[in-house]
Amino acid sequence: MLRFEEQENKQIARIKVIGVGGGGTNAVDHMIETGITGVEFAVVNTDVQALAKSKSPEKIQIGKNITRGMGTGGNPELGNQAALDDQELIREMIEGVDILFLTAGFGGGTGTGASPVISRIAREMGTLTVGVITKPFTFEGRKRMNQAEHGIHAFKDAVDTIVCVPNDKLFDLISEDTPLYEAYRMTDNILYQAVESISQVIIQPGLINLDFADIHSILAIRGGAVIGFGEGSGKDKAAKAIQAALASPLLEVKNMRGAKGVLISIIGGRDLALYEVNSAIGTIHEIVDDDADIIIGAIIRDDIKDKAMVTLMATGLEIESQILPMKQKAVPKPFVQFSEPEPAEEPAYAQESEEEPEPEQNEEGPEEVVAYQEEFHTEQEPEEDAYSHTPDFMEESVAAQRDEQIEEQEPEPVFEEDEEEEEEPEEEPAGFTSFSNATQRLKDLPQSEFFDKSDPTVYSGTNLDIPSFMRKKKNFARTE
Repeated sequence: MLRFEEQENKQIARIKVIGVGGGGTNAVDHMIETGITGVEFAVVNTDVQALAKSKSPEKIQIGKNITRGMGTGGNPELGNQAALDDQELIREMIEGVDILFLTAGFGGGTGTGASPVISRIAREMGTLTVGVITKPFTFEGRKRMNQAEHGIHAFKDAVDTIVCVPNDKLFDLISEDTPLYEAYRMTDNILYQAVESISQVIIQPGLINLDFADIHSILAIRGGAVIGFGEGSGKDKAAKAIQAALASPLLEVKNMRGAKGVLISIIGGRDLALYEVNSAIGTIHEIVDDDADIIIGAIIRDDIKDKAMVTLMATGLEIESQILPMKQKAVPKPFVQFSEPEPAEEPAYAQESEEEPEPEQNEEGPEEVVAYQEEFHTEQEPEEDAYSHTPDFMEESVAAQRDEQIEEQEPEPVFEEDEEEEEEPEEEPAGFTSFSNATQRLKDLPQSEFFDKSDPTVYSGTNLDIPSFMRKKKNFARTE
């Protein structure tokens, strides 16, 4: 009867994983694909499309009135306010949970801003809360990195234990040819291993059993945590797995020395011997402080043979802030210096820097004006060509207008100065009548003989049958 009650109490412990934001949602989807048993899943997001694509059975949208379902645009303040506005939904989601794993990618808006609110609510409800988060790659920029650091600073005060995985550590685990998709998948796999190793130690019966109270004693130690994974095979496979976990770039042995609590999870087949586990654990005792609390869990699985897998988790570590100075704030400084008095030792440089922009502006100005004038003249050219293509029925009217323009623009002497050229009649071919002679003949003709078979064309008292140069009594000399 007592044994049955102990088993029931073991099954009552509820473990839930909540993914917050885009990165947390991806991590939860990956855990669901791998098939972790005995764990509940939920995702929280401000982006409706991301929620719709998630494989999680429980989806919570926060900040409907703030983001209207379109995300935060990378603004942590909006993510924080979105969680504050929907605290009741969050409480309902956490109700009755014993161990809560909050997973998120920090640096963006929803994960960075909402995670501290969710963890604070969980702790107020008495839920053991473990944050498993990632920091952005350095190439993602200082702004995103600093947002992550500020978010971690707020998160660590609202969570029991925080496992922070810098994405830059992945460069120690991948090759140069590793695709970006696989690199991010590796991050999701790290989060999966952290949750799987802890949850399975509680749920599955093993060679060395751990209950909820054991796990709580380690994870409830406030502060940061590091985690490492390792595998070993053959003889001394457990010891080899321990060494591989200690060599993990995510853990680093130097971090183990200041740990206040250590959780060791060993998974192997039925060939895993107790003496192997005992000798392997001796290595950990040599590294950590004597007053560190160490708990060990060993699970036997029938599907594993001649292999051991180890997860090391050290808790109670100090969390160092690595907020970087923003370069953007330093950009305006050179411009401020130009407006201030320059030091006496560099007067020439200051004068050159002030004089250089002026000729550049003056050079650009005329270029634009010239370009505009060229376009303007290009547009006016077709109007000049129109005179050469005037229809026959308008030739006289157009000619009259052109003559009026000539009279207004050019003085009469311009056409009379070239009378000397009339001394070259010998160059004219036979039968050719000069322009001046033709003019005289037209003057001698009676007006009625211009178009003797038709009525004269009269407009406003002017006979348009008479050429315009005759009406205005112009004497055009022949020119070459």
